[in-house]
Amino acid sequence: LAADVVRVNAASAAVKVELAAHDLGFPIHVELSRERHAELALRAGERVFVFPKRMRMLVDDFQI
Repeated sequence: LAADVVRVNAASAAVKVELAAHDLGFPIHVELSRERHAELALRAGERVFVFPKRMRMLVDDFQI
């Protein structure tokens, strides 16, 4: 799945990356270890390819 890096937040223990996958129409939020982030050196604007291993989808159109 091709996606563009929108932003990278390395302020916590896990590095959070927001991706825009044009085929999906919604953002993908990824958490990376600091070590993996150092290997990849992701920067906003780069094109990446995503291969999900564990995926969770949260839908916000619910009512209580």
